[in-house]
Amino acid sequence: MPDPRFKYPRTFHLPYSLKKGHDDKVLATDDIFHGKQVVVTEKLDGENTTLYPDYLHARSINSDWDESKRWLDRLRLHIAQDIPTGWRICGENLFYKHTIHYTSLETLFYVYSIWNEQNECLSWQETLEWCKLWNLKPIPVLYEDVYKKELILQAFQNYASQRTYPVEGFVVRLATGFAFEAFKESVAKFVNDTFQINTTKHWKYDVKELNQLKNNRNVWEIIS
Repeated sequence: MPDPRFKYPRTFHLPYSLKKGHDDKVLATDDIFHGKQVVVTEKLDGENTTLYPDYLHARSINSDWDESKRWLDRLRLHIAQDIPTGWRICGENLFYKHTIHYTSLETLFYVYSIWNEQNECLSWQETLEWCKLWNLKPIPVLYEDVYKKELILQAFQNYASQRTYPVEGFVVRLATGFAFEAFKESVAKFVNDTFQINTTKHWKYDVKELNQLKNNRNVWEIIS
């Protein structure tokens, strides 16, 4: 049976997210997280990308092909035999600069969720274990505990102040696993009001600029 392919769900904004677009979806309340264990990760400024054992795509399942996809396809082929049938890996493709120019990345693909053959998102602990097996980098974590808005906002400010680049925001997810249908009750985002999107021209149609790895590493060194 062929592996199913899924467009990554739209992530709603938290009600206290500082920057929202006119067509963005916003949660009426953050009650869905109250009293629950959550993991808060950096919202990186890249391209949402999904890897399967035999395929990859950006947000659109039939997304176009470019140099970043060719690089990711080499990465996918390197681990494909170890991805269980029906599973998929979702992460941020940082090959090209979008708005933020990253100059000291550990990798060009950061994993933020892994989904099994039942279309269930793995728990964060399971996600870390599989990332270690595949030698992939998980998305940076800035808070991991029971959901508390004030502590999360403070953790974000501390985290952002230590970065050498502007931080777009953060994403809150349940630490436990959850079903695909429960995504909007399990994940939400915060975008900082200092994050400025280029509204004159989409990054795909501008002169493309590459993000950079730490210590000027070559992108192919990651795949070994």
